[in-house]
Amino acid sequence: MATKDKASDAFTAEEKAAMREHVKAEKAAARKAAKGETDLEPEVLAKIADLPEPDRAILARRDGIVADLRRLVGGQAIIADEVGRRAYETDALTAYRRLPLAVVLPGTTEEVARVLRYCDQWGIKVVARGAGTSLSGGALPTEDAVVIAVSRMNRVLEVDYVNRVARVEVGITNLAISEAVKAAGHIGVVWRGEAQNRNDRFRSLPPELGAELLALPGAVSLDPADSGAADFQATADIIAGLDLVITVDTAVAHLAGAMGRPVWVLLAKHAIDWQWPREGVSPWYPSARLFTQSRAGDWAPVVAAVKAEALRLSPS
Repeated sequence: MATKDKASDAFTAEEKAAMREHVKAEKAAARKAAKGETDLEPEVLAKIADLPEPDRAILARRDGIVADLRRLVGGQAIIADEVGRRAYETDALTAYRRLPLAVVLPGTTEEVARVLRYCDQWGIKVVARGAGTSLSGGALPTEDAVVIAVSRMNRVLEVDYVNRVARVEVGITNLAISEAVKAAGHIGVVWRGEAQNRNDRFRSLPPELGAELLALPGAVSLDPADSGAADFQATADIIAGLDLVITVDTAVAHLAGAMGRPVWVLLAKHAIDWQWPREGVSPWYPSARLFTQSRAGDWAPVVAAVKAEALRLSPS
């Protein structure tokens, strides 16, 4: 289900544009510095350009260090040849280049920990590297340093759509997070109303059918006990970030409809009244779609129809 909400992006379009300009400015400054065309004071420029001399003792042990790293994380996770290491000799600040001692491409946190323990034990410098854009810190190596490039650790582990929080591995990019969240879709589900309502035994779903709706890709519960919403404003804030609301005949149906958000309302057979005067559509809420029981009390066909339609519209 395609999302229309851009709030899931890690940065706004303006922030992204500003970061691109920042990187371009850094590159331009680096090119000028390399040519001696800079407004920086000579002593400042000297500090920038004067990279530390490598530890010759570490360089002399390079073959042994590479062999140890291969034993720690496997040979497929080590880049030791000169051609391969060239890809990691600089970051976005390309005026400065140093060929690293070796490059490690860990796939797990445990592998990172093993490499860090080893390097700490033997006094080997470490340079952490993500995408190499320099947007969140430089990744310029030194010749006696091991680069730990985390690009393989790029999974989305968990997404909390209600609170808009994602738990991810360290090597994932902002774009990949946005695409992962977009692909899953955002569906809010209300499968039951307040038990004290005299109509609740007719309008609420059996728990097992409610669980089927919550199992839809990207589905989250809009029940205040689950969402933490303290009032209608908080619920409205959540709905604003959803692609679709699926609900039984509760206030959430009217809230989503009044907001103009896509809402599918599951109705008991006898619920065709002034609020929902005819099947299929609502004259009050153009964004609403109605799914009504054919037989009183029989929710299974209604839920099956809703699930089939939701899955049909889902991109996955």
